[in-house]
Amino acid sequence: MKIKDYIKKATQTMYSRFVIFTVIMATLLLVSFYVFQLFPTQKKLLRDKLWDRGKTISELSKPIILKALQTKDDITLLSQIENIMKMDDINTAYILNTEGKVIVHNKSGEWDKIFKDAVHQKGLKATGATISAIREPSGYLYSFPLTSPDGTRYILFIGLSDQKLKIDYSSLLQNGIYTAIPTFFIIIILFAIFASYEIAMPISKFNRVLNSILLGKGDEKIVTSKKDEIGQIACGINCIIDKFSSDISTVKNKISSIKEKSVCLICELSKLFPEGLIITDSEDKIIFINEAGASAISVNQTESIDKHILELTKNADFMELVQQSLSSQNKIIKKTIRSIDKTVQILTLSKENEPIGSIIVFS
Repeated sequence: MKIKDYIKKATQTMYSRFVIFTVIMATLLLVSFYVFQLFPTQKKLLRDKLWDRGKTISELSKPIILKALQTKDDITLLSQIENIMKMDDINTAYILNTEGKVIVHNKSGEWDKIFKDAVHQKGLKATGATISAIREPSGYLYSFPLTSPDGTRYILFIGLSDQKLKIDYSSLLQNGIYTAIPTFFIIIILFAIFASYEIAMPISKFNRVLNSILLGKGDEKIVTSKKDEIGQIACGINCIIDKFSSDISTVKNKISSIKEKSVCLICELSKLFPEGLIITDSEDKIIFINEAGASAISVNQTESIDKHILELTKNADFMELVQQSLSSQNKIIKKTIRSIDKTVQILTLSKENEPIGSIIVFS
């Protein structure tokens, strides 16, 4: 089976289309929530933790660094930078002047170096603390402005490792996936149950009731307490059922009346054929046979009704005559059958090559 045919077959019912639509919408909803809401928010929270860590370190180091800068105590400055480096998740620590020149650095080879890149320029120009992502070393660079008592401005830069952030974010992604999968299936199951109860089951009941009415098998109504569109449809169908049942009842009464009159008429006509009369319908089943007719073909009068005439009689000559009449419609076939000592006349009526019935007269 081709994929196109499979998809067409799978989407034939409203219920299956609703479930497929629910799967698509649930997928889009979860992806949108996790990708555009949860993950970015959690990532920002993790980054804010780095910000708070940089701020805490800067605030604790600020008094010592300012005092060392004021007294030009390089040993104290270097000692404080080394203390910062001993803290967890710290990649680098150094102080620049407003021109971007290194005053003190945790790496001796970086002393007196001038930084003119965009990240450092951002920190140099800022009036407050900043944080920027950097590649080498991987992480974030936190800058904190320092102003000595004599008004000289310096900037403390602290390189924060993002290794722990990546681990936490990876764990968050993993937990998010583990949460999303059961959430996805729960949503699908709930929507499937909802669709089954609110849509599929009522429509199935509508279809069953309507088919039952069309086949004339009953006048069952749809019982529902719903006041929504489904309830309105059910009410409309019930009104149709009432009208249809009323019309059927009227037709049945008329048919019954016609049938009774027809039977009376045939009974009266049978008196004109005291030697025997048989009338069959379009299926060659006996609908009337008088006592003389039953006696002529040796059958029980009462048990003959609704029986096929060729299955009922065992007289070969009579059966042959009936078959001849069926093939010569709208013509009177006449023959004397010696085995029953009677002359039989058969007229098979038809309209537009469709049989109506047969009249068999014995004399």
